Amino acid sequence: MSTSNYPKGFAGGLVLQEMPFVAVRPGNSYWVHSGTGSDDHRGTFNQPLATIDAAIGKCTANNGDVIYVKRGHSETVSSAGAINFDVAGVTLIGLPGNLSNDIPTVHWSGTAADIDINASSITIQGMVFHMETNTDEVANGIDVNATGFILRDCTIVMSGATNQSLAAITFASGAASSAFRIEDCSIFSPVAGANAAISLAGAPIAGRISGCHIAGDFANAAIHNPTGNVATFIEVFDNYIENTNAGSHAIEFVSAVTGEIVNNTLVADSPGAILDPGACDVGGNVLPGHDPMAFTGTADIDISAADYTSPQALLTIAPETEVQDCWVTFDLAKTTTGFAAGHAAQTIQFRVARKVDGTNWRTDIQSVTTATSGTNAAGAAATINVGPIGVTEQARVDVVLSAENGNDVELPYVAYVKAQTAPTFTAVAA
Repeated sequence: MSTSNYPKGFAGGLVLQEMPFVAVRPGNSYWVHSGTGSDDHRGTFNQPLATIDAAIGKCTANNGDVIYVKRGHSETVSSAGAINFDVAGVTLIGLPGNLSNDIPTVHWSGTAADIDINASSITIQGMVFHMETNTDEVANGIDVNATGFILRDCTIVMSGATNQSLAAITFASGAASSAFRIEDCSIFSPVAGANAAISLAGAPIAGRISGCHIAGDFANAAIHNPTGNVATFIEVFDNYIENTNAGSHAIEFVSAVTGEIVNNTLVADSPGAILDPGACDVGGNVLPGHDPMAFTGTADIDISAADYTSPQALLTIAPETEVQDCWVTFDLAKTTTGFAAGHAAQTIQFRVARKVDGTNWRTDIQSVTTATSGTNAAGAAATINVGPIGVTEQARVDVVLSAENGNDVELPYVAYVKAQTAPTFTAVAA
């Protein structure tokens, strides 16, 4: 069946069967299909180009040009910049297919092969990227070197039984790769060998990762930022992020990255190694299926250093992110140096204090243990519930004795914490 072609559009708009159509894209449209296309074609619907890079070459910078990739398209990048988005303001849209193999797809071949984002305001949408097809250890699948990059509704497969790519998307150019958005994408790397799905290897400014499903075996982290590259205003929200690599993070910002990490589901094998937020604000993240983190140590009562008949600081707890709950159990019966060993006639009591205004410690009157005598402490322990700790406050466990008899006391403890990241426990010197 023949088609009608109106390359100049409709200056006054178009009404078709009483339905108005509004042109929302001001620029030119180019079509790509590897099966029916040729790079010698004009790039029309009926005469598509064969490769994406050829279509980019026909675009005009900041003209609102759109490249439509037809269903069933498949091509391979085999060198650095084989697809080079070097014309600003171009949008690439893969048209949805009826079957999974109909979705427009790009494959990788060669460790240096990549797609380069070298011009600003590039958008890629609705594509499938197979970075594992032909080559092991592809260095950077998509290399972002310009501002305003958007990747939306794309699927990236990083690894297979034989081959793995090291990083799917890399922002290595500092401020030059700022103002990016990665939205509603799926990134998978089920086989060991990848370092990160998204690498903030430079120091981009104002980036957003949202609505994505990222899962795989990542040696560094699913989303990773290395030492010495302080990205700023980075937002990571509403994602599912899982790392199956033992002891590695779902998100790890090694530098003091600023921004927000909120409302994500984060999965890794160890709760203490799921999230390193750098200097980001954190809240509302879910860590499913993990027991509380446990920390052990010993707190000391040094009778010569303070008057323990009034409350004295024993253990401070400084959160990095909000603590949902915390409780500490002290062993009262340590042999020779424990409380039960030398204080039969005295009692011991634990209290929680909070620094809620940043300066002054105040006793939490709801968190005080029953006074326990040395006689009753034989073979016993005392548990105090510290409760939630806000990210802007600190908590402290204080101790008070009914009387002193000159004997110092060692109190081994185990602390249990429900939090997104581990707080810092410090035994306080009297």
